Amino acid sequence: MAEVRVEEYKGKFRFTIPRLELRKIQAKTDDYIKVILNKNNKICTYYGRIPNIPKCRTNLQTKKGVPKDYAKQINLKKGDFINLKISKVDNVKSDILIRGGYLDVLNNIPIKTNSNKTIMVEEFLRNNENWLKVWYCSGHGGKSKEIELKRFVKIDKKLGEFFGLMQAEGGKKNKFTFTNKFISEHKLFIDITKSFGISEDMWNYIIYHKPNINNDSLKNFLKTFKNTFCINKPITITKNKNLIDVIYGIYINSKLLNLIMVNMLIKMRSSLLYIPNKTTSKSLKEFAEGFIIKDLIGDGTVIVNEANRQLSVIISEQDKKAQKDIVNILKMLNIEARVDGIKIYLSTKFENCLWLLKNKVFKEHKYNRKKLVSYMINNYYFNCLYNRLNKFNIYSIKSFSKLHKLPYNTAEMYLYRNFLRGYLNRYKKRNKSLYITTKKCEEMINIFEDTKKELLTFDAC
Repeated sequence: MAEVRVEEYKGKFRFTIPRLELRKIQAKTDDYIKVILNKNNKICTYYGRIPNIPKCRTNLQTKKGVPKDYAKQINLKKGDFINLKISKVDNVKSDILIRGGYLDVLNNIPIKTNSNKTIMVEEFLRNNENWLKVWYCSGHGGKSKEIELKRFVKIDKKLGEFFGLMQAEGGKKNKFTFTNKFISEHKLFIDITKSFGISEDMWNYIIYHKPNINNDSLKNFLKTFKNTFCINKPITITKNKNLIDVIYGIYINSKLLNLIMVNMLIKMRSSLLYIPNKTTSKSLKEFAEGFIIKDLIGDGTVIVNEANRQLSVIISEQDKKAQKDIVNILKMLNIEARVDGIKIYLSTKFENCLWLLKNKVFKEHKYNRKKLVSYMINNYYFNCLYNRLNKFNIYSIKSFSKLHKLPYNTAEMYLYRNFLRGYLNRYKKRNKSLYITTKKCEEMINIFEDTKKELLTFDAC
């Protein structure tokens, strides 16, 4: 550890790193270093880059500025003598995306920023958990931009929901942002980012509103937003002439965080279908479910053609690569889809619609949810299947035919088809084919009954 004197230049504190200290760690131009300053046992740590040797010098010697927040932290003054320790930082990397059901954040950190600055990573332990210090130098030996993230994040449905929301309504290049009309989705988004080690204190808040909103309504929106997140910082309020409603926004001012998160989204989205590890297959499927559910909340639409009673469920997505990835994720869930322009059309086969009902897709978006629920409850096939198999006991073809007043051949074909679909089990007794409902059938019956109750809540509004 060396002792150095603090200078002041244009209102900023700086010091010179002695040549001997640089030689000790064999530092050279473009190496990255960790700087530890100690003043009266008050310590601060930050990072930097060794700049080029100026033409006026022959030996490597570098001046380093002390960031204002760190100078304040150790109460630095001009002329102070402080203890200095430097060490070279080796950039750590990972080639594995998923480790035992956990997303390895280290694998998702890009090599360079958009402005071609090298991104550095140092791993450390905090409360027996692996953390990453991620940073880059903004200029020629200037102050580093730093963030800290947990290295491993559990892959589950919640994480899928987070990336689905981010896919539909996530950020801009200069910040990490999320914008949506439902406060519940913002709460979910913030809660899940905590698993990455992102503190709730880092978030900033904004409300976008339509031009003709009255002051009392705006105050109510503001109050609800404030109370939900216990916000103790100013909330930006912005009028947008294109809006017909109020939209909430949250953001963190960090290009680096946004870059990492977007990279993580793209990697997970594009790799999901091709990860062969059987031990993580259940968590990956749950991730896929969460992703599609929330992507539909943000970018999904339900259309019912009244003329022919045809149902369309559509995801709007302009990015061609994202379109391909979303279709592959749907494939994981056995949902077929086709792309037409900027729209992804989900197959509305009966099993797929059951999946939408079961997973409460569009739950927050009442308009889309009501159209889906109303269509399914009025669907002839769904009603027929429910009424014929509800409270189904062990039946022969003959008794089923008699109960539902069907011709014997029709009853035989109906039972056999639903046996093939997995709604019935079949076994032989005294040369007779007997049928009984399966768990899949019981689930379908429960979905129908829950959906019917749900429709009544819409009608009551």
